[in-house]
Amino acid sequence: MKWSVVILLVLGVVAAVCAAVFVVSFQGGPAGRAGATPAAAGTEAREGSYVVASRDLDARTVVESAAVEVLTAATKNVPSGALAQPAEVIGQVLRKPMKRGQAFDRTCFTSEGTGVVLAGALKDGKRAVSIPLADSGGIEGLLYPGCMVDVLAALQLKDDKGLGDQQMSMTLLQGVYVLAVGDQTVVTPATDETVHAPTSKGAPTTITLLVDTKQAEMLYLARQRGSVSIALRNPMDTAVVGTQGTRMPSLSPVFAEAENRMLQRLAEASQREQKKADYDMERASQDIELARKQAEIARIELDKKKLEAERAAQQSVKPQWETRILRGGTEEVRKFDLPEGKRSP
Repeated sequence: MKWSVVILLVLGVVAAVCAAVFVVSFQGGPAGRAGATPAAAGTEAREGSYVVASRDLDARTVVESAAVEVLTAATKNVPSGALAQPAEVIGQVLRKPMKRGQAFDRTCFTSEGTGVVLAGALKDGKRAVSIPLADSGGIEGLLYPGCMVDVLAALQLKDDKGLGDQQMSMTLLQGVYVLAVGDQTVVTPATDETVHAPTSKGAPTTITLLVDTKQAEMLYLARQRGSVSIALRNPMDTAVVGTQGTRMPSLSPVFAEAENRMLQRLAEASQREQKKADYDMERASQDIELARKQAEIARIELDKKKLEAERAAQQSVKPQWETRILRGGTEEVRKFDLPEGKRSP
């Protein structure tokens, strides 16, 4: 057992010596004599990214996702002070015009923290609308002026199937820019330490969104009929995702099964009511037909009685006079109608 340990130690020492010899020989090669070490070569080959304008932009413009492009270059070729992340640029208000391909830096954005500047940056047809964050679920701690969010709405639907009011959530708006979080706006002066930092000094009560007139109306109606919340999204993700909303049965098979049972009971009750209505309709039709026949019989009886009365009136005995005629040994009695207005003798 001791010999095996000794052999292992010897092999370890031999391996260490071989590794040291290999390193010394490698450093002494042509690359070492030229003074270019692997570490230095790796440093020279390192790349960096920076954000540039994808088109010409005017001053007082709110930077959109489509106006931003990310380029990659060697570290030494990256413009000094250039911003590396699109999230640092999108949603900000430009202080000066930008040319296509020009890199964004801190000096590109306005530092005037007034509502006048923010209002002047809104394009025609755009509106700034504030919504409360009472039901945000804590997402306000991740928001910053210039970020992009989706607006979610929870509504109560009036159901006509007998299930009662139905809770439903839906993505109301997608890809909306946040102009302000609390009292911090995209034109609020900020230092390098506070730019795009999560809001931590007390939870903001509202956020201000950049919307058009139709979206402003949708937000107002959703707030009146339900509640709204927000979801943070990547500012470079501009794809519109189709959604039909989510109801309670979509959350769990248990809810779906309960709704199916309720719908089945409602369908059975509806069938029973329909059968009863059909039976009542048939009975009513029969009663109407019977009443019609009885009315027809009564009419016939009335016509019959009327005819009989007319015949009786025609067959009534008129005033007559009677005479006896004797002929030989026979006697003959004859009756003659008296003229009207005379009596019989």
